[in-house]
Amino acid sequence: MMSSGQKLRQARLERGLSMEQAQEDTKIRRRHLEALENDEPDPGVGRVYYRAFLRAYATYLGLDPGPLLEEFAPVEPEPEPEEAPVPVRRRSNVTALLLVVALLAGGFLVFRWLTVVNPVADPPPPPPAADPP
Repeated sequence: MMSSGQKLRQARLERGLSMEQAQEDTKIRRRHLEALENDEPDPGVGRVYYRAFLRAYATYLGLDPGPLLEEFAPVEPEPEPEEAPVPVRRRSNVTALLLVVALLAGGFLVFRWLTVVNPVADPPPPPPAADPP
């Protein structure tokens, strides 16, 4: 039984088409067409694109893409993309320290102002009581 790549190559040769002509007509790069004909999926091409190339190339050559797509099974399943780790944004300890120092300094200044400007002194003695007449 012929592989899908062999069927593609045979159909291209039966039509007398060169690889360059197929590339120009399909707008699919030669290396991808060669990968299709050699049954070697290009590792730089994702599975979805490879299937689209296979469908377009088979249709261009007058073949039914359905059976060819059913035969298609990459050697290795495409690895699932890894999720990029979300960078953890750490607050700067310097900023927190500066905030604490500023609050302490502000509190100290308010305390000093209240004690120096408005010193708490002994209240003046009450006026002497008047003798009753």
